[in-house]
Amino acid sequence: MSQIGRPSGLSVSAVYAWDRLGEALTAILRKIFLFPASRYVDDLFMPVWASSSSEQRAILLEVVDILGLVLSPAKTPLPSGSMPVLGVLVTISRCDFRLTIEEERLQFWREELAHLQRSRGPQRRALACRMAGRMEFAASAAWGSAPRARFNGLYKIASKDFRGLPQAELDVAWLLRLMETAPPTTLRPFVPRADPPIVLYTDASGQPLNGLGAVLIDGDSILWTGCRCPESVISALSERATQINPLEVCGVILGLWAFQELVEGRRVIVYIDNQAALGAIRKGRSSVPDFNELVFFARGICGSCNADPVFIWVPSDLNWADAPSRCSPPIAGSWTPPVTKWQALCSALPKEDRGGSRFSL
Repeated sequence: MSQIGRPSGLSVSAVYAWDRLGEALTAILRKIFLFPASRYVDDLFMPVWASSSSEQRAILLEVVDILGLVLSPAKTPLPSGSMPVLGVLVTISRCDFRLTIEEERLQFWREELAHLQRSRGPQRRALACRMAGRMEFAASAAWGSAPRARFNGLYKIASKDFRGLPQAELDVAWLLRLMETAPPTTLRPFVPRADPPIVLYTDASGQPLNGLGAVLIDGDSILWTGCRCPESVISALSERATQINPLEVCGVILGLWAFQELVEGRRVIVYIDNQAALGAIRKGRSSVPDFNELVFFARGICGSCNADPVFIWVPSDLNWADAPSRCSPPIAGSWTPPVTKWQALCSALPKEDRGGSRFSL
């Protein structure tokens, strides 16, 4: 029986065997020694208390030795408050931790992306395969979910059936600008924030109304807004049996537009009753081009106002925004006129005549 070779030179069976071995070692460390171990392919890492870190490292080395494996001491560094993990420098202090993409890693990826733009054929596909996963991991650590939509181009170039798409080239150019201009650091506190989160319900009613609604709850204050999605947006979407899934993301965008000043710098719990919209906006991207651009647009609004959103599913019967999406008031709250920027949204959606959309960094 022939084995298909991997880019690493290993056969499929060898890759699966290594994966099972890594998963077994991780399970032993977690279940027997209660280590908070995480694994990514052949990298194993974990946060531990400084007082017991040396002992835990010794246990790790002994467990590996008992299993008859070989672990390079050079690749098992002494415990430290700062350590690179998959290209991301993780620095831990008493109050917070900092995630930073190392400068040499940024320079490496800038060169790789520039090389990708010049490459063609199988070499280009292999290059995209090599960089996509790790670059997305590091970009998500440093910049959150917003850049994920732009990794679609890399994954498409890496696919066997890629035949050249303008949007994929735009995605690569956008990632290169990101690596050149954006601060590659995020700071996260260990201590929970004292301010309570605000709650945003969003919804869409679909055809024939194509209504959008949003309700914001901030303590005792309840505000709501609603409008119809204009035909210019509907016609800019790809043809499908129903537009309810992209309209649900438009409902999120309406809520962020209307209450942008209130969500600025705040933690926001966003309730959505549509699973497709929820899955895409949580992940930060979609394989469907127009859906992907709507998710990217919504995430971009959150980033521009420094909001910290968490997206959660809610049953339709409990969604406060259901009534506003059907041109009716919710059970409580004060009306707020909708704030809309439909022209900007339409220009972000892909057009067949230009093959994709542009979204400035």
